[in-house]
Parts: sequence; C-alpha cells; structure tokens
Amino acid sequence: MDVEKIFWAAQILFLLVFAAGAANVLAVWRKGQPSPSPIPARRTGAIFRSLAVEGWFNRRLFKTDKWRWGSHFLLVNGVLLLMTLSAFSVVLDKILPLFPGVDAAALKTIAGRDQPVKAVLNETGSLMMTLGWLFFAVRRYLFRPAQLRTNLRDHIPALGLGVILLTGWLLEAARINALQTTARGSYVGDPLAQALSGLPLVWDEFFNGLFLFHGLLATLILSVAPYSKWLHTLASGVTAALSSVPALPVAAALPYTRRQRIELDACTRCGECIPWCPTYQEKPASQAITPLRKIEFVQRASSRRQGLLGWGGKELPAESWQEHSDGVFDCTLCGQCSVVCPVHIQTRELWIAMRSELAGSGLLPPSIHRLRTSLVETHNLAGDAVNDRLIWSQNLSTPPGLAWGPEAVETLYFVGCVASQYPQSFSVSQSIVRLLEYTGERYGVLGNEEWCCGFPLITAGLRAEAAALARHNLQAVRRAGAKTLLTTCPSCYRTWKEEYPELLGESLDFEIVHASIWLQGRVEMGGLPLRPLERTVTYHDPCDLGRGCGIYDAPRAVIQAVPGVRLIEMPHTRERALCCGGGGDVEMVDENLAATVALRRIAEAESSGAELLLTACQQCVRTLSTAARARKSAVQVLDLTRFIARQAL
Repeated sequence: MDVEKIFWAAQILFLLVFAAGAANVLAVWRKGQPSPSPIPARRTGAIFRSLAVEGWFNRRLFKTDKWRWGSHFLLVNGVLLLMTLSAFSVVLDKILPLFPGVDAAALKTIAGRDQPVKAVLNETGSLMMTLGWLFFAVRRYLFRPAQLRTNLRDHIPALGLGVILLTGWLLEAARINALQTTARGSYVGDPLAQALSGLPLVWDEFFNGLFLFHGLLATLILSVAPYSKWLHTLASGVTAALSSVPALPVAAALPYTRRQRIELDACTRCGECIPWCPTYQEKPASQAITPLRKIEFVQRASSRRQGLLGWGGKELPAESWQEHSDGVFDCTLCGQCSVVCPVHIQTRELWIAMRSELAGSGLLPPSIHRLRTSLVETHNLAGDAVNDRLIWSQNLSTPPGLAWGPEAVETLYFVGCVASQYPQSFSVSQSIVRLLEYTGERYGVLGNEEWCCGFPLITAGLRAEAAALARHNLQAVRRAGAKTLLTTCPSCYRTWKEEYPELLGESLDFEIVHASIWLQGRVEMGGLPLRPLERTVTYHDPCDLGRGCGIYDAPRAVIQAVPGVRLIEMPHTRERALCCGGGGDVEMVDENLAATVALRRIAEAESSGAELLLTACQQCVRTLSTAARARKSAVQVLDLTRFIARQAL
C-alpha cells in the first residue's frame, strides 16, 4: 500500500470540502450590506497594525488575563510555525525537484529532514501548541469558569486537536525508530523514541499507519474549518484588523453589514462578556440575553436562509424566534460586552442590527410598537402634545428664546425628550439655560419645532422612522443658523454626532457639544467661578457618553474645579462603568429589570463612601434616583449641570 499516494489523493477530496465551505461562508458574508463608504487608503497602515497588535499579539487579552493570553499566544504561533515549516518542506521536497536546474542541496543541509535547525523548530512549534492546548483543556474541563459555555461545538475541536498533537508526537518517535536514525535537535521526539523503542511493534508498519491517520485527521479538521468553531480563527483576525475602523451604522433594508456577518463567525464562545452583562446578572435564567446565545441563534437562522447551503432549509420554530426577541430586547445596549470582547466584536451595533431584523419579521415587543406609534404621531417620547415642548421652562424667570428670533443665536440648546417632558428632569434643562444666561451666551431653543432626536427608534432597529425625525430636526437647526448645537442628553449627543450623518447621508455644518464639554471650557476660561463645597462625590459614566463617545475626563475636570470637593472613583469606572439600566429601550420593555440594574450601581456608590453621585445624563439621574429612593439610600443623585449651577449661581 502506497501510503503517500493515498494521503495525497485524500487531500483532493478534503480540498473540495474546504472549498465548498469557504464558498458558503463568503456567500453569507457577502449577503451583508456593504460599508456606506469605502475604507480610505490612509487606514491601510492602521488596519495592518491592528492585525498585528490586536489579532496576532491579542493586546486586549494580554491586559485582561496573562495566563489565557500566554496559552493563546503559544497555540497560535505554534500553528503558524508548523504551517510555515510544512510549506517549506513541500517546496523543498516536492516542488524544487521539478526544476532540475535548481540546486537545493545547501537548503537541505540546513532545513532538511533530521537537520538540527528543522528539528528544533518543528519540536518547538509542536511543544508550543501542546502547552497552549493543555491550558485550554484544563481550564474548560477541570477548572471551568462559570461564564464558559461548553457543548458539542467545543468538544469536537478540542478533542480533534488533542488527538492530532498526541499522534504527532508518537509519529515523530515512530519515524525515528523506523529509520533507526539519530534526530539531532529533536529534544522531545528523540527521548520519546528511546522510551518507546522497547515496545513490540513493527515500527515501519506502525509509522505508515499512524502517518496516514495523523495526516488525514489533520487535513480533515482543516477542511471542515468553515463549518465549525475553527472558523473563528480567521474571522476573529479580520475583526481585529478592522478594530481601527469605526463600525458605522447604515441606513439600509438589510439588517447586517458584511463586517457584522464576519463578526458573527468571529465569536470564540469564550464567555468573557457574560459576567459583565448587567441584565443577565439580574435575569440569569434567561440564557437568550447572553451575547454568545444571541450570536449563535443568528448564525443558525442565517445558515438556514442564506449561503450556498441554505437552499430549502427549514425555518427555526416561532417559539425560538420569540425567545431570541426577548433576549435581544432585554439589553441596555451599554456596550460593556464590546469592551471586554477579546476579538473586538462591535456588539452594540450588532444587537441593533438584530433588532432591525426582528422589526422586519414583525417580532417587536408590544411596548416597542407603542413607542413607534407615539414617536411617529406625536414626535416625542412621552406621547404628549407637541405644543407642550416648552413646559419645562415655565418656572424660569427668563424663559429661553426661540432660535429663530429677531437676534441671531450662536448656540442652539437641543433639550431632548427627557429634560423637556419628564418633571423629574426639568431641573437639568433649567440649570443649563440659567448657566447660558449667566455666561452671556447668545442661545436659543427650537421650542415646539424640536422633535425627538430618534435615538429610541434607532436603538429599536427602526432606522427608517428615525430618519424622518432626523430630517425635520436638521432642517429646523439649519433654519436657526446656529454654529453650535448643545445637548445635556448623551443619547441626543451621540445621535446627532454619530448617527445623523450616516442616517441622512450628509455631514453636519455645525458643531455638536455635550454640556460636560461646554462646562469644562467655561470653567477653564474662568467664565464660571464656583463656590467651595466640602463634600465627597463620585461620578457615574453614562454608557452613551463614556463607552459610546469616549468622554471621560471632561466631567471629572468640571467636578474637580469646585474647591473643596473630593472626587473618589467607584470600583467600576470609565470604560468598565456599570450601566444605570435606563438605556436600550429596556425601561419600556421591562421596567422592573431596568430598576434592578440601577440598584446594583447605587449599592456600588454607597460602598465608595460618597455623599453625592453625579452623572452627566438625565436618564441616568432618573433611574439612579428612583433606585436610591427604593433602597432608602443616603446617596444623593444629581446631574452634573445642576450641580455646577448650584455652585455658580
């Protein structure tokens, strides 16, 4: 039996299997919506740097868990080293002999079989892979963390790789014993061969059989990579490379972009995101909330609908879709899972795309249907009459003027639904107006011409409805002619700054500024002197302002500008800050869930020893204040703008 001929004949079959799977994966990826704008050439260098730093080196995992990083680094680089050596051997032994004029003798003396250099490198690569695999196997099966989910999709790759490594070491020992050679540099294989040499085996036959088994198993696993968990090794590299490119939303009928299709396959099922999910912590019985379960469901649904292998596939049952919908909408879109994801999946945008898919399938929760109706008909979150948009200003001694009054305004204050229609938040809008008056700013508001920014619709996956609100607001602001649009709401700020340009397909010709940035500028210029206050305070980072827009320092600088104030940080702060529970439309879907998430943050504020809990978001103030009252907490919750107004006016 010619073992080598059988081996190479099998490669043709495995290659066809791999090609079919790869074609299917690419077909599914191409179903995604193309990027609204091509990646500029100047980003190429950044993409390659991200591929090296985030993909190959895995910097995020290095910062999080050195042990996991080390095992991952050993496994990945062991594979790369062995693949490089195998490719070199094919060139040296199979390709170069086809060219009689090429003398490869010199190369063979260095990198040929049983040469010290080749042997050392080969053994090193195998040892790296073995150590990396052992760590992952021990962690998954002996000391498994609570967040790590394991099923057949994990067992098969783990077992397959383990068998390949074991047979690889035995194969090297069998080769040495069969050839009766001295493998110089084979610092593991040679001692192993000597230890096994006394076994009653016909080493030639054993080697041939083991070579065939080992080689076919290795190529079989490679050939089914597009159908299995191994696909994440390629997809995660792509997402890591693209981590330097912002994940832009798209105004399109297709719910998923091509990047998001790749991200679905990039998920490693590591479970790193699960301990950080604020809603899952409160509803641990609902596995559908977890990021990996949401991704798994969409992968299964997509495989039955799209791609070369999706023809004639049966739809998933209606109850499965309903469970998926419940999990997708029991999410605050806080973005914490994206921060901790080792492969840089932009989860917030992915969850919104899932909501868009559910909206297209008629699977929105009833409360979201009511939200859509309210915003389409009344143009505001509360469902109140549009002529009540200025009700928040009734107690002001100097009501704000309209932006298109007789005098041109430089700054337009976009109040937002919460600060204009929920009495608990009126103090925020009143405070910023009083500060604008105090600093002599030429400002105005849109009054009844201000509609909801569309943020609740965008997060619900209803971008078309949000676009109608956005067009109206943009036209109103442009009529006012203001150079700056000021917001106190982080969600409004993020929507204007990031969503509107993509949603409407045009750039904005005025500056978008959040109140914390505006306050920092006025304080630093000396235009806003502040009275001393001997209090201990802590600061809660709103998800949309912090993780969403990267604004962490400005609010803290404003707080520390107040003489006598002692600012202390909670255990979870900045990009790791806990969510208040008020985002992602969760409060409309499950009010109790939002409230319990907020209680956890209040407990952390209490443990810090702070007397005041400040934040720069009126929605956070609403949820956290309600939680503080429910907990009978001594911690007082205040918006940053109101806090500064108290000290300045």
